[in-house]
Amino acid sequence: FFNNPTQFDVIVTLGTVGDTIADPLATLLYGTRAITPSANISPDGFATFQTVHGTAHAIAGQNKVNPIGMIRSAALMLNLFFKMKKEAEIIEQAVRKTLAQGYRTIDLYRPDRPNHKLVGTKELTGLIIEEIRKLAK
Repeated sequence: FFNNPTQFDVIVTLGTVGDTIADPLATLLYGTRAITPSANISPDGFATFQTVHGTAHAIAGQNKVNPIGMIRSAALMLNLFFKMKKEAEIIEQAVRKTLAQGYRTIDLYRPDRPNHKLVGTKELTGLIIEEIRKLAK
């Protein structure tokens, strides 16, 4: 399972099992949990969209939290729940473009990579929003 996680398109589990495999799986696929969106959808149609990584209490208020997981969760909500596929794709493209430009919060930043630019939560969010504005025109 963990040797080849890309063999799965979707993994459906109970909450506790999902929590147990989310950390190592997200790390294998993305290098961090912070950019992974998540959705809990009930058979009755109710849904909760959130990040996989939780609330990051230890760094709350320090402008260090990676906002990408929550931004991508909003895109997931637009796509799955509101059927706004175009808008969801614009958000995903904006995230990809911002990362391609080298912007990183501390969890993804590698000083040995010349194209990496260390930014805080607010700045990364602003950069992604600016890309969304450009792509939405």
